[in-house]
Amino acid sequence: MHTLAIVDALRIVLFGLFGLVIGSFLTVVVERVPRKESIVAPRSRCPSCGAQIRSRDNIPVLSYVLLGGRCRSCGTRISPVYPLIELATGGMFVGAAAALPRVFSAAMVAALLGVLVALSVIDARHKIIPNRIVYPSLVAFALFVAIGALAGEGISAGKAGIGFLAFGGGRFIVALISPRGMGMGDV
Repeated sequence: MHTLAIVDALRIVLFGLFGLVIGSFLTVVVERVPRKESIVAPRSRCPSCGAQIRSRDNIPVLSYVLLGGRCRSCGTRISPVYPLIELATGGMFVGAAAALPRVFSAAMVAALLGVLVALSVIDARHKIIPNRIVYPSLVAFALFVAIGALAGEGISAGKAGIGFLAFGGGRFIVALISPRGMGMGDV
């Protein structure tokens, strides 16, 4: 195998593994943000009995499979949404790494896709898109774009701005016309 192909394959695998870990964190975000709870503390716990999940039982996808989709403490079934979020995020990260040869661009797109996974699950469950996620993400991605453009990563701040206005501008007008039909999170 050619050295460049090996490096690309390794990069894609690493993105996938990192995506699984981020997906595990996103399961916490999806559960806690709509309830206005901290995403940092306490540690992950069983949704049924509240027992803290041990580190060995918190390995993305693998722990779910090894435990048969049940809590080690109380035996209650754990929703398959958790490993599905992890797998979806891992898959999105792999897709970003495979599609974009520059690591910075791939990381930026992977992060955006991770945010979209979390927002999609929250929206499907609660019919909300929390500003607590949207606003910090907006600032973070504006910084990503600016850094990428300044660092010569092939990112155009001008094109990003036009894309933002083209996509968000129309939605903003719809939200102003019909505020009950679309919120600013949708914009």
